[in-house]
Amino acid sequence: MTSLLVRTPVANDSNSEGIEAFTLTATRTAGLTTAASAVGTATIVDDEAKPILTISDAPPVVEGGTATFTYTLSSAASANLTVNWTTSPGTATSGTDYTAVTAGTFTINAGTTTGTFTVTTLSNATLESAVEAFTVNASLNAASALNARVGNGTATGYIVDLNASLDPTYVVSNPTVGEAAVAGFATFSIDLSHASVVPVTLNLALAAGTATAGAGNDYTSSMEVSTNGGSSWSAAGATSVTVAAGATNALVRVPILNDSGYEAAGETFTLTVTNPVSTTTTNTTATGSATIISEDVRPFMYIVDTPPVVEGNTITFTVSLSRGASERYQRNRHVFQHRAHRPYRCDGRG
Repeated sequence: MTSLLVRTPVANDSNSEGIEAFTLTATRTAGLTTAASAVGTATIVDDEAKPILTISDAPPVVEGGTATFTYTLSSAASANLTVNWTTSPGTATSGTDYTAVTAGTFTINAGTTTGTFTVTTLSNATLESAVEAFTVNASLNAASALNARVGNGTATGYIVDLNASLDPTYVVSNPTVGEAAVAGFATFSIDLSHASVVPVTLNLALAAGTATAGAGNDYTSSMEVSTNGGSSWSAAGATSVTVAAGATNALVRVPILNDSGYEAAGETFTLTVTNPVSTTTTNTTATGSATIISEDVRPFMYIVDTPPVVEGNTITFTVSLSRGASERYQRNRHVFQHRAHRPYRCDGRG
């Protein structure tokens, strides 16, 4: 006999964790071997999906006010997460319209799933567009990336000019949602820069991007609308929404569908909002893009050690995936597609 097996029970917990390892040391107590001991390492791969971090657009704020961004985790992380973030100019200019942030950071404590961070906007006497925009860009530091991942780290802030037209400008948010989200919806926010003195009726239209509509796909193209902050919703099938005089917000939600495959990149679709009565707003169209993030566990690729062979023979390594993948994986010259194992030979012919 040249080998024996040792097995150790592995417990399953509900925490999302990084890759963990433990070792087995075998020590010779009798007989003759070239080495007195040997060590093997066992690797435990988490089967819970990592929490997904998303940053939501800030509602429009009058210049001189504070733009408030909301961050959300799809589920609580098992360890504290450190998020780094910066601002980038768009139609709004740093130093003139807002205070730039070049090395922002905040911590999401273990067990916490949501919170906010802010950017200060600046008042100025310059004649500008009714609404100007800038972006924030967030990422996890290296240690935190073991326990969570970023679904959408970019969000937009909107600054309303003090001297804006009496007619409001409207914008549409860019939501990100996990496909297994409890709510089951991607929710767009339509925000007016300021209240209108007359009702504003807006038409709604969805369009597929990398995400597609219909049974067995990614979302259902039947919208519901709310004009009271989500306290109640219309029947499915809405094609327009009216923002009452004095109000500044409406919500549009779209049912999303969960599939069983892991997609590395988020899938998107858009909501285009048009105003058929151009005299009630400064703009007649605005578009938001929804991103659907896969919450399935990523396949883990690993290579198992081989038994010793006598020189002159062929060593065969086995490259494995922890589960089937819905996309093609290529490492060096070898392609994996819905396959669990493929041998690799040291002579390069595998």
